[in-house]
Amino acid sequence: MSAGTFLGTVGLIFLYGFDGTLILTAALFSFLPVLFLLAERLRNSGAYTLAAMLSVRFGGQGVRSAAAVNTIVVSFFYLFAQLVGAGAILQALSGLNFTVAVLLTGAFMTVYVALGGMLGATWVMIVKALLLVVAGVVMAGAVLAQAGFDFGALTDMAALHQQGEAILGPGLLLPAATPVDTVSYGLVYMLGTAGLPHVLIRFFTVTDGHTARRSLGWAIGVMGGFFLLVVVIGYGARALLTGDSVTEAAGSGGNLVAPILARELGGGAGSTGGAIALAVIAGVAFLTILAVVSGLLISASGAVAHDLWTGVLRRGSADAERREPLVARVTAISIGVVATLATVLIGSSFNITFLLGLAFLVAASANLPVVLLTLFWPRFTRTGAVVGLLGGLAVSITVIVLSPTVLGGGA
Repeated sequence: MSAGTFLGTVGLIFLYGFDGTLILTAALFSFLPVLFLLAERLRNSGAYTLAAMLSVRFGGQGVRSAAAVNTIVVSFFYLFAQLVGAGAILQALSGLNFTVAVLLTGAFMTVYVALGGMLGATWVMIVKALLLVVAGVVMAGAVLAQAGFDFGALTDMAALHQQGEAILGPGLLLPAATPVDTVSYGLVYMLGTAGLPHVLIRFFTVTDGHTARRSLGWAIGVMGGFFLLVVVIGYGARALLTGDSVTEAAGSGGNLVAPILARELGGGAGSTGGAIALAVIAGVAFLTILAVVSGLLISASGAVAHDLWTGVLRRGSADAERREPLVARVTAISIGVVATLATVLIGSSFNITFLLGLAFLVAASANLPVVLLTLFWPRFTRTGAVVGLLGGLAVSITVIVLSPTVLGGGA
């Protein structure tokens, strides 16, 4: 339940309709293999990071280093998406330009993680989940009230706009004539979620394997309900936003659709109710981003401090573990600074969910196969793990660089 879900996916449904809902379906299904295959085994491995879990079986420094590098790369891609969302929200609320907004939010989030650690990240995740569910229920209820609490009537209203009934079926985002694109799109989000390091490390923090599975079961139920609310909000935005609000929402890559819809539901631009509704929803989204960034920075700093510093660079040193917390904090600050500056260069035109897809691509291609083979295949070797991790990473980065998004018409 990240900014990609609340801001990015609402924007994709607003822009492309049915195709935007495929991400939600794939993301929810992704937690089923985590529930049945990974959660309990990860907890029982006795590790603290993804790289440490792999090194429990294989030993040596190669697997640990490769897994740590993958964790850092995935975290960077995911951080870009969160900071783009945070910058867009602060820009809309305050009138600051995007660069200043990203610099302020990046600095605030980095300091919070450096001081709060895993405990601070956990509490902000709990608070943001409660607020996000409440905000989703209120917004979806207000949207359905405009259509007489009839979802069919709501989709009919959405179909009255520019795309017409095409928004209710596939083809606007992904070519309907090439099913392989749709399958690939769904697999990236389904398998990628199950390979995200900052998701998998949560299972290392619970008391036992049974608790890991039980907590994930509750999480799937909450996420499933919230994803349904997101669908209502996305179609509601297409049905209810008109005129300048449509241009404003679409012009930001769709990332501001949810806050702008809240403003319209509260009374529209220029009204007190609209301003309050915009501020509340933007605040909830900002807190959501803070929670996700906390987990990302902890995952990345853990990979550097626990895996590279203690497990590789200072292996066998008497003071390595004692200095590990300091290294983790310095790493969190460094990664936060680099990610913030990179986000300024990327700009605000990309949809958040699209940027998350880059992280999912690496996680699905490089992390998940190696994790599954490590846990379930007795003949899996150290060489196979290193080749899987680095090979998946290399191929993922290559196809990203060769894509139309990067190379344009010459892709």
